[in-house]
Amino acid sequence: MRSSLFHSIMDWSLSLRLPNGNRAPIADSPLRNQNGPAIFTYFGAEDYLYWDWASNPSDPYKVKGGFELFIQHLAYVETMESAGPPEWKNRFFVDGGMATFRSGWAKDDRVLILMGENGSARKTVHDHTDGTSFIMAAYGELLLTDTGYYKPNQFQNAVTAGAGSHNVILVDGDEVPEKGLLSNWGDADAFIENTLDGTAIAYAESRQNYPNTKVVRGVAFLRERYFVVVDRLESQDGVEREYRFRLHAYAGYDLDGNVSLGEHGPLIERDSGSVAVYTQASQGVAVVEEPAFKIYSAPHVHKLVKNAEHHTVTDSVVTGIAPDFLSILAPFKTGESGGPDGPFEVTQISTDHGVAWYIMGEDTMDIAWLRESGAPTELVLPTNETLNTDAAFVWMSLDKSLALMVEGTVLSLDDQTVLTSSEEETVAVKQ
Repeated sequence: MRSSLFHSIMDWSLSLRLPNGNRAPIADSPLRNQNGPAIFTYFGAEDYLYWDWASNPSDPYKVKGGFELFIQHLAYVETMESAGPPEWKNRFFVDGGMATFRSGWAKDDRVLILMGENGSARKTVHDHTDGTSFIMAAYGELLLTDTGYYKPNQFQNAVTAGAGSHNVILVDGDEVPEKGLLSNWGDADAFIENTLDGTAIAYAESRQNYPNTKVVRGVAFLRERYFVVVDRLESQDGVEREYRFRLHAYAGYDLDGNVSLGEHGPLIERDSGSVAVYTQASQGVAVVEEPAFKIYSAPHVHKLVKNAEHHTVTDSVVTGIAPDFLSILAPFKTGESGGPDGPFEVTQISTDHGVAWYIMGEDTMDIAWLRESGAPTELVLPTNETLNTDAAFVWMSLDKSLALMVEGTVLSLDDQTVLTSSEEETVAVKQ
């Protein structure tokens, strides 16, 4: 109980806390908070474990669930009036493979969890084929979800364990090997790499090799307000295939909230929080659609609270040779029409062999630009300014105070240099 290893495990669990108090439902986990971490404060762990237990909006002072720990809490947990949330927010668990981004610990904060598990962290009975998947919550609501643990009967694997039940890129409707029985783990190792922590800009990548495609999924957390998902794909055989950018909304069908399909992606609306998603591919035009629905079957089925239910699933679909995808996840407080928590205005900028978005907030104007091989080095902006870079991906505020560059050496605006980097640096930042 006094071991730093156990205390680190409690920290990892806390890093998965969503704004509504539940832990993120990764792998076979349902939507629930934890029972027991507060006991570790008696054995030298940080006081914020008591804060998590006592302040949890989902199930405060929880002593049951998994283990019945009423006596242990009574014996070891003392009231800590001064206990508060951790000072840390973003956490990068590189060895096991997980990156967590958060703006804070309050109900209205934004959270995204990116998966990239490898080795023994991946090879567990309850694991899913979910390398590079992510979960996102904001303004008190889970908005983009994993699907939990649903088995039609005791003789089958959970139908929610397959790749199609997660927020991943699907290639010809599939990707890495399916999960088998017992120690036939399925999936493939993924790796969290090129991490960058910061308040205005945070970044991490999850890398995984599919049978015929290398996938590098980057996530940028910007201004602690919105997320950019950067999917860079590389074909290993030059064959044209169908690619799907899949999302699972925690809304629609049996759930509260609504999902509507727009030109570039879904708008997911729940009582207190919503997210507008904008996705486009570097080759052709990605078409937004919902896969075929079959009751109690993947990908629409989930089991996260009690009984199996259904939710809305969306795909952005394109056929090509390993096209890249660039997606803006723009959360906002439901009912707000402006202000710091209102919706963003996101507009696509025309470019070849790439994708570019113009993102306008209340007092901010940002550019996100993804370039594949053969892309021009110049991008003409809606403001008639010209952006110039040799990078694979750049994000920049138009006042030039903030910038992020991935696999590039220079970023400039109207011939004024904003950011430079050596070829040895994968990620460069100005903040």
